[in-house]
Amino acid sequence: MINYLLILCMTLMGAVASVFFKKASSESFAKNAFEHQFVCGRFHLCCSGGIEYYCAKIYGVFKSDALTSITYIWTMVISYILLKEKVTKEKIVGVICIVAGAILISIE
Repeated sequence: MINYLLILCMTLMGAVASVFFKKASSESFAKNAFEHQFVCGRFHLCCSGGIEYYCAKIYGVFKSDALTSITYIWTMVISYILLKEKVTKEKIVGVICIVAGAILISIE
């Protein structure tokens, strides 16, 4: 159970890092805000990478990388909620393919 919580934490932190980087790349932020967003993004990305390394030791690289793809799902959801980005049919089909692939690879 704890390993699944680690995967959830890893993927969520990766998605949050992506959102911070998106905000940092926006021209509407002042220099201080850019630095803050970028530093927060790097922090979350580094933490996510550390957890991914640990999960790779537990599950193996192949399965760990497949589970890492769940990050794209969280990124789409968080971007929709916080950044008001559009969710298109193509994005939904992509997410379904990602989930299906992660499930197929994680089945032993």
